[in-house]
Amino acid sequence: AAPPAELPRRSYFVQLGAYSTQGLAEKLAGQLRATYDVVVLAADSRGRLLYKVLVGPLNRDESGTLLYQFRARGFKDAFVQYVE
Repeated sequence: AAPPAELPRRSYFVQLGAYSTQGLAEKLAGQLRATYDVVVLAADSRGRLLYKVLVGPLNRDESGTLLYQFRARGFKDAFVQYVE
C-alpha cells in the first residue's frame, strides 16, 4: 500500500519502528493490518530513507492504551507521535 501524502492533522499515532528497507516495514504492517489501521510512511532521516510503521490515526486515550499494549508485546522503543 502506498503511504498517504500527508497524515491526518490533530491525530495521534503509535510509531512501532523505523526500518531501512520497505520490505521489513511492510511485513510488520501486514501482520497488524487485520487488527489495526497501519500506515507505512517513508521519511528522510539525516539523508537516509527510513520506513516508519505507524498505527493510527488515534485519539489521545487510544494512543496511550495502544502504546502500553505494544510495549508489553515487545515493541520497547514504541512511542506516541502527535501530528499538529
